[in-house]
Amino acid sequence: MGFQLGMNGVISYEVDGFDPDAGNGNKPDITGGVGTVIDLAKDVTLNLEQAEADVTTRGNDGWRAKVGTLKEGTVEMQIQWDTSNAAFTALITAWLNNAIIGLSVLDETYVSTTAGTGLITNFVITNFTREESLEEAMTVNVTAQPTYSTVVPGWLDEGTFL
Repeated sequence: MGFQLGMNGVISYEVDGFDPDAGNGNKPDITGGVGTVIDLAKDVTLNLEQAEADVTTRGNDGWRAKVGTLKEGTVEMQIQWDTSNAAFTALITAWLNNAIIGLSVLDETYVSTTAGTGLITNFVITNFTREESLEEAMTVNVTAQPTYSTVVPGWLDEGTFL
């Protein structure tokens, strides 16, 4: 497919989170779609990292050896401050109540089993910071991190979980 423009990425939410799809290793059940688009989103960053463990031995001939361990996927986004918007309400409510919210962070609009690549899982909102610049619209910086739930994080690749 070539390059993707950031403005074509799609972030969506699901109030109360996604249900597990038992037939798919408890990945999110997206048979009804991937949620409602967060139309207030401006800049979105999907941070994917992996911790490491040192497995160096004397047999490595002086080279340090590492293996990957736990993965981490943090979502950071900036949204417009709009208390009448349903997505805004869902995000602030999740933050206020320490509630689960499902998020899908895809490179394009999800279309059944043919399009969309990115992370889908249940998150907790860990940051909801309002910015009030003099010459700009009021915005909120939101940070979301995967949380404990019956759903395990799923990496969607062109409509199919890997």
